[in-house]
Amino acid sequence: MSLSVPRANVYDIRSLKKIPQFKYFLDTNILKFVFAKTIANTRTYQSTHYPTFFKSLLLQKVLRFTYTQNLLELFAVIDKAETELKGLNLKEYRFNNLE
Repeated sequence: MSLSVPRANVYDIRSLKKIPQFKYFLDTNILKFVFAKTIANTRTYQSTHYPTFFKSLLLQKVLRFTYTQNLLELFAVIDKAETELKGLNLKEYRFNNLE
């Protein structure tokens, strides 16, 4: 007996002219390249294509979703990157920036 596994449609976001009308779940990586560009590796294709894809979703009024856990993970990634940029450990950074 074989199980049928649903197949996902795979699209190359670099070449989409019109976004298919699906519900899109935005993971932490997409959110990082859209909202935290200063800590994302800017030499990767994601730094160009993820923000463009996100903007297309907005312009075409396509439904977008994310999960609270993704936002928490994004905030943790931003927090960690900012402390490393300032040369502090996380406890020092939080203590010194309570204002």
